[in-house]
Amino acid sequence: MKEKWKEKTKLNKIKIKEIIVQVLLAIICIVIAIIDKDYTYFLVAGLDVIIAIQTYFYYKLLKSKEAIIELKDEEIEHKKYLIRILLTRENRK
Repeated sequence: MKEKWKEKTKLNKIKIKEIIVQVLLAIICIVIAIIDKDYTYFLVAGLDVIIAIQTYFYYKLLKSKEAIIELKDEEIEHKKYLIRILLTRENRK
């Protein structure tokens, strides 16, 4: 079950690259802040890190929601199958 869950909630490469770009922007802003001694860039870097974290969790939650819906649909189909089997057994008696 864990492997199935990990596979269903795995982010695709484009979304991972988007998060990496945000982190790189934060690193660039920190370097600029150190070189120029303009410390407002630290604020910008912090905001970029926050955006990267929010993006990661947003995509992860979205994938988790889709996985939960899919697993619940599978469970419903399995329950329908079991009910159908039980009803056919009751009709035979």
